[in-house]
Amino acid sequence: MASEDKEAIEDVVYAFDEDRPEVPKPTWSDAPSRLTSYREASTLANWMYHLTIWAKYLTLTDTTAKEINQVAGKMIRGELADKDEITKGSARAYQNTARIFYRFHDDLEVDYDEIQVFEQQSTGVDPSDMLTQEEVDKVREAPDNPRDEAVVYLLLYTGLRNTALRTLRIGDVDLDTENGRYYVNTDADGLKDFSRPNQPRPLLGAVGAIRAWLRYHPDPDNEDAYLITGRPKWGRVDPTEPVSDRTISRVMEKVKEETGIDKPLHPHMMRHNFVSICKREYNQDNETVKFLIGHDPDSNVMSTTYNHLSGEDYAVKAEIGAGIREEGESSLSPEEYCPSCGEPLPDNAKACVRCGTVFTPDAKSAQNAIEDAVHEGAMEADTDAEKDAVDAVRTYIQENPEVAAENPELVEKFLGDE
Repeated sequence: MASEDKEAIEDVVYAFDEDRPEVPKPTWSDAPSRLTSYREASTLANWMYHLTIWAKYLTLTDTTAKEINQVAGKMIRGELADKDEITKGSARAYQNTARIFYRFHDDLEVDYDEIQVFEQQSTGVDPSDMLTQEEVDKVREAPDNPRDEAVVYLLLYTGLRNTALRTLRIGDVDLDTENGRYYVNTDADGLKDFSRPNQPRPLLGAVGAIRAWLRYHPDPDNEDAYLITGRPKWGRVDPTEPVSDRTISRVMEKVKEETGIDKPLHPHMMRHNFVSICKREYNQDNETVKFLIGHDPDSNVMSTTYNHLSGEDYAVKAEIGAGIREEGESSLSPEEYCPSCGEPLPDNAKACVRCGTVFTPDAKSAQNAIEDAVHEGAMEADTDAEKDAVDAVRTYIQENPEVAAENPELVEKFLGDE
């Protein structure tokens, strides 16, 4: 490798390494959000590897976009010496890294826009792999211990990735504020790409399962302890160390075995189910869903990974029309009893009338919208009588969240012409 190439590669990698603050990050006004912050060590290692491979067949600091594109073609045809044929999907990673390199080194002759990137292969979710309401009920009922139940409910009601879930600390979970919120552990490795990590997100129907598990947790009063630990009956447990990703995967393997469901049930598939349910059954807008699962606002995940959902909407409407599916069917609604307080629930309940636990994202949206409207009313209230009325409405909504869920027309009433 040419010494100039080695130095140029180090420059771009070090610029995104938070352990090298002396190296300034580039300021690109038109850069995607993933290039405006530090990157994970694993990502930087991949960049280093990709650029080293490029430098094996090119002089990066003295080449052209045409030569780069020619080498990419040889990659997928297996025509490079000492390198096996790779797929277009794998080659895309090399091409995208090359684009980052030349965007950074804009003083070189190569315009990064001229580096071709192979068309992205479909990563969409197969609609037939999504769980039915009956299957979701089976998944909820499958765990045989409080720890595993907490894992299953967190996966089902938050869509968290494996790493984000297993690195949650007790202090990251608030079970007393607005039916439960959680914050991503920003100190954990592997989560720097999680968008808006300091913003609270709803726990929805997972609140009861978490409360139940904390009664068995080895150190429930320690906010720095990890929420999910090894099972206490299996000997000494260290709550200051996160469980492995295999622990979370094994929980879902047991669920699959117990339920006999012939569909993928690994943790990431539960994330796909969460998104599909949010869109298909609760009509959540794309921006809300992307926020809930930690994607950037400019992410194209809804049009790639979840591109089946627009067609699925029509399928659901057809099933309702044919009498196969009931209108208002709710997969996230508990089947008979509230998991937080044990109150019997009507079919497709969006919230518990006794304890106020909210189960579905549309119920949470309705409640928040009314809260916002009440807040606006408080700002505009002039007389003490008006302010007392606003306070009364706020108190009533807080004590009866099911009203917000079951009566969305109240949102319109409070929002007025806004």
